[in-house]
Amino acid sequence: MQDGESPKAKPEPTQEPVFYYSRERRLERASPALRAFVSESGPPPRRGFFRTLTANKSQAMVFISIIIIAAVMALTSIFYSSGNDVLLEGNVLAVSALRYQGSTILLIKKELKDARNPYTGAVDVGVSPVLSGEALAAGAEAPVFAQRIFFTLENSEEYRISVPFEGEELLLLFQAEEKRTSLRVKPE
Repeated sequence: MQDGESPKAKPEPTQEPVFYYSRERRLERASPALRAFVSESGPPPRRGFFRTLTANKSQAMVFISIIIIAAVMALTSIFYSSGNDVLLEGNVLAVSALRYQGSTILLIKKELKDARNPYTGAVDVGVSPVLSGEALAAGAEAPVFAQRIFFTLENSEEYRISVPFEGEELLLLFQAEEKRTSLRVKPE
């Protein structure tokens, strides 16, 4: 460009540009779901959480299996108890007994149930064999063994008490201050 000359105007293109990408041709080969997604009406409405979990047969079977397993676990935890568990002042006591050389060994496992306000302190344990109806009719007296254990703030504790007698079934009495609870245990 020289002084005083005006810039040259660009010549107008005589031909339309050639586009090698054709959206329509691409959508012709697409799946119906994709065509519905990009159509004028927009994407299909969103499905809910439950419909997503049960969209096809295999997903529905897995979902139903999970529900059944969860229900069985919940019912088992609610209704299953070993029969040798008692609750004493916010502590759950699991008791088992084992015979060994003419005596019985009691195993008491304490777990905290109420961690906010558990009982700590002395717990008196009384153990006596359960007498049969014949022995009671004959006027027999059952021996009583007493022991004191101490609960602390630990989440889990174990106590072992050796009882100097054997019996087919033992009656245990636990007393913590004013609260009492009893339990029957069959030694193994």
